[in-house]
Amino acid sequence: MVFLYPINFQTRENFMKITVANAPAKACLAGEYSDWMGGQALVASLASLTTRTEVSDISGSVHLISSASDQGFFSTHAPLSMDISINTDNPLRYVLGVMQEFENRFGFYGPLQVKIESTIPTVGGLSSSAAVCVSVAAALLSHLDINDNAGEKAVDIAFKAERDRINTGCGTQDQIIVNKGGLLLLEFAPFRDYPRTMTGTSSDIDYYVTVASPGGRTGYNDISGDLISRNGSNESRISTYRDLNKTVPSKIFNALIDRDIPTLIGLSRFSTEAIRHLVSIDNNAILEMIKIAEQSGSFYARPSGPRPSGGVMVALSEDLVTAQKIAEALRPYASFVAIDRFGKTGTQVFTSVDTDAKVGVPA
Repeated sequence: MVFLYPINFQTRENFMKITVANAPAKACLAGEYSDWMGGQALVASLASLTTRTEVSDISGSVHLISSASDQGFFSTHAPLSMDISINTDNPLRYVLGVMQEFENRFGFYGPLQVKIESTIPTVGGLSSSAAVCVSVAAALLSHLDINDNAGEKAVDIAFKAERDRINTGCGTQDQIIVNKGGLLLLEFAPFRDYPRTMTGTSSDIDYYVTVASPGGRTGYNDISGDLISRNGSNESRISTYRDLNKTVPSKIFNALIDRDIPTLIGLSRFSTEAIRHLVSIDNNAILEMIKIAEQSGSFYARPSGPRPSGGVMVALSEDLVTAQKIAEALRPYASFVAIDRFGKTGTQVFTSVDTDAKVGVPA
């Protein structure tokens, strides 16, 4: 069952509701590999957005409201005047950044109330900046009946809002994948008490996914895109990073749709090595778990979701028997193992087990 949260926009004339499929997720099979904020949990697709209009009043303030009691959740109340800093970790910076970019292009302005109700952890910001930015831009375009190339416009607005107004250094492929509407998301250990979901995908996609985490801090460096950008001493690394951003995610997405297993195998190995090269990952536990998954029958296994603590790996298989075999092989070495199915039948959770395992993997 898809877990939803609303982003509500209210003006003096109307009320707009955007419903976005989301997960408390920190792992993705396609998306930004190195910009942890922009790509660790993309949760929206334009195809899944729904809007409606009603008459409502405004209170003249901006609110971030969380229904959870702890684990990094917080509530923020700020004046609408845009005085709130968009260069801090306040999640509202994404909404305000898009509003600023939108106003710059189309002259759209408030008074506007933005209410974000979320049960996802807001560690370092909303779990998906790209998803939120594209969703907000798409909703505002729809609100003004700007339908010509609306998807491309929403992607461009979101990208430039992040680049120029929020300064997150997010790669364009994040927004493009949101626009395409195909992304797999999984929960891992720190948030295992929350429901996992996967966004809507092509009806041709139907896979089983095993996700596992060794738990603890397992050697990831801070792998934000701006960290790599600041490292001007290694131009070849930056060049590889940029090329990876432009090409690999769409290749993975298309290979998933086409069920092109040989291509997925190649992309799995390439992306794993590229991640290690780009962000200097020294995570033997995750890398060994990937080997175990491959030896147990996975055709696509890779590291993902390095924050907020420890690492996580995801492994694809074509049938439940293989997925269960992979899960059983990983259980002795993981603090958390789960199996999900995504595709034409929707999301179905088959296992979600805490283990008494030691942290790490065999030498």
